[in-house]
Amino acid sequence: MGGNPIPKVNQIKHLVIKNDLKREKKLDLYVFGVGTDVNKEDMNGMVSQRDQEKHFFKLPNLDEVQKMFDSMLDESTSVGLCGIHHYDKDNNRRAYPWLAQINVARPPQSSNCMGSLVTSSYILTAAHCFKEGDTPERISVTLEKDLAVKVEKYILHPEYDITAKQHMGIKEYYEFNVALIKLKEAVPMSVNLRPICVPCTRETNGALKLSDSDGTCKKHEDLLMSNELVEASFTSQMEPSTDVPRKIRNITIKRGKYRDACVEDAKKAAGINVTNAKDAVTDNFLCSGGTEPSTDNVACRGETGGATYVNKKDQLIQVGVVSWGVKDLCSKRNPNPLSQADSRDYHANLFSEKIQSFLKEHLGNDNIDNPLSFF
Repeated sequence: MGGNPIPKVNQIKHLVIKNDLKREKKLDLYVFGVGTDVNKEDMNGMVSQRDQEKHFFKLPNLDEVQKMFDSMLDESTSVGLCGIHHYDKDNNRRAYPWLAQINVARPPQSSNCMGSLVTSSYILTAAHCFKEGDTPERISVTLEKDLAVKVEKYILHPEYDITAKQHMGIKEYYEFNVALIKLKEAVPMSVNLRPICVPCTRETNGALKLSDSDGTCKKHEDLLMSNELVEASFTSQMEPSTDVPRKIRNITIKRGKYRDACVEDAKKAAGINVTNAKDAVTDNFLCSGGTEPSTDNVACRGETGGATYVNKKDQLIQVGVVSWGVKDLCSKRNPNPLSQADSRDYHANLFSEKIQSFLKEHLGNDNIDNPLSFF
């Protein structure tokens, strides 16, 4: 970029070594030279010298630098590095390494849902994807292409009860509509298989670059959900015979002055006959959709259970689970509809205390591989 790098190198060395030469072994200095006019000899005294290790890299252009960093940052054995994703034109799966599609066979038909890999052995999805009598053998999970995974069991949130408010005029009630699928074996972590971040965990604390003392559930919620309009996304189902989604659904989660109108539209859904919309949409839901102040995408059948996520510091953090909607606007002729003024989607809120308790009970006590560390 121009200028002499030696003064900066000396500052770095001084910061680490601090007059104690024994500390020099704790310092690794790498140099990346970009372009054709870089001479290796000019790097003498700048890079660290280690046997069997390379610290100087000469690369032809910035694209190669990006590839180099991507390969260096591929900590594929560390489950703790949640939410990392890369847009790679040669490997689309790298952008959605947490994405899961779930099929439950119920002859003559089957049920499809989406889900998210939240640890190497658990997938988070919606409780209504399952019915009484479903067995693990009927459940197939698609992650990375050609990877066969077997299901040990599914676990519904203990307070999920779709009939709980029928006496109030709510035919199907979706509060606490979350479930976990426990895999028989942990899947191997790689650039194509990596969990999405779950809030209120030390793993997400790292993704948000917070110190241990700053890590609290409230701090995470303040950082991720403080605006009245929170930009978020979820995905469509996967392309046939691939492991990537057909479409990304971009939404704004309505909070503050925008939330009441979003909740009120729940009364327009079929099977809901209530005076107070908050009977159907409690604080345990997030709300998206509508056309004000901008037009959202909306969910289609088969996309429930998927991760509602935000991009923070270029890492993906799940804040909700796609649960239910007011209108079905999707068709074969229009598989990617935009919202109408009163079409809304509701998402199980992962910051809900009772949903956090459920996740902590199971994901914090994962006996297969790496449990999450909840606050």
